[in-house]
Amino acid sequence: PAEGRPGSPTCRCRCQEQGLGKEDAALLQRAGMDGKKLPRAITLIGLPMYMKSLRWALAVMAVLLAVSTVTIVALASRAGARCRPCPQDWIWSREHCYYLSSEAQDWEASQAFCLAHHATLPLLSHTQDYLSRYQITKRSWVGARRGPQGWHWTDGTPLPTQLLPEEGEDNSDLSCGALEEGQLLALDCSSPRPWICAKETK
Repeated sequence: PAEGRPGSPTCRCRCQEQGLGKEDAALLQRAGMDGKKLPRAITLIGLPMYMKSLRWALAVMAVLLAVSTVTIVALASRAGARCRPCPQDWIWSREHCYYLSSEAQDWEASQAFCLAHHATLPLLSHTQDYLSRYQITKRSWVGARRGPQGWHWTDGTPLPTQLLPEEGEDNSDLSCGALEEGQLLALDCSSPRPWICAKETK
């Protein structure tokens, strides 16, 4: 009889088990539950086990939210990279990237610069793309050169007859091609000139 009386040790223990601590009450409130109207699951598994499961559920939700946030940021960064297919200071035109130098070098050094950037001095396809629509006012090096078999692009393709340089055809010292206002010129390969690099977009 004394066990059921208010103030007895047994009563105090049972009252503490039935009551909610501040932390547990806050968890129930975050889960949208009323501490006075607990679900039937509590009566089946007990309040301590129920609160432990609730904490685990909230922890898992927090981890999933963090992973989702990181994934979204990574995808957004990758999409931004695809929107900029050319390196900084390069010009994007259709499926190619172009670099127009502000300095001057000889033909060999200009080609070496382009190769170091996984590009080449412009070829025929490039002159028909960007370089045909945007006039180059300076005599800039392109990937054309005269060899034992005549004029050819650096990929080995012969120059079409209509593109052969008009000046210096009989002068072997003028063996490198430069572009100015849409016209291919034959110049001394050792003379310092601006240059153009071209490569495909990533």
